[in-house]
Amino acid sequence: MGKTKNNKFKRPQFSPDGLAATAVKNNSEDEAEDEEDSSATELLDKLLSPSADVREYACANISRVVQQTQSIPGFLRRDVVKKLGPLLLDRSLAVRETAAGALRNLSACGGAEVCEDMVRQDALTPLSALLREQCCADFDGVASSAKNGQKRVAEDVAVEAVNLLWNLW
Repeated sequence: MGKTKNNKFKRPQFSPDGLAATAVKNNSEDEAEDEEDSSATELLDKLLSPSADVREYACANISRVVQQTQSIPGFLRRDVVKKLGPLLLDRSLAVRETAAGALRNLSACGGAEVCEDMVRQDALTPLSALLREQCCADFDGVASSAKNGQKRVAEDVAVEAVNLLWNLW
């Protein structure tokens, strides 16, 4: 097995003023930003997985990570709204619920400016389709079915969707 060189350490750049400490601080901030960006990219890539479990896992992790407000800009730069929006209409109820939860957390933790940006990126179209189709048309059918667990999941999807709508309003 060959060894690979790890280029993560960057030597501080000394300016004529002798501000090496600032350069080291900026390098460590850049490395932390790069690490956040790579994890955001990895999670967003998992949203495209053919496996519903992987999509649900990615949505749940995005939901958790966006609660840290410093991570929100990185996700917004990578069009998280446009990637999570279609998952509101996923064939898996669990994916629908976690996608709605991730968007809800993004809207709640990001503030009014993020909510406005989500509306501009057309988060309301898949959300209204989810509320109209899943929570109105299919909800009656699920409620009358004997599958109590499926009824509960449909209710959870409705709660997440309504909370998201409330934040965007």
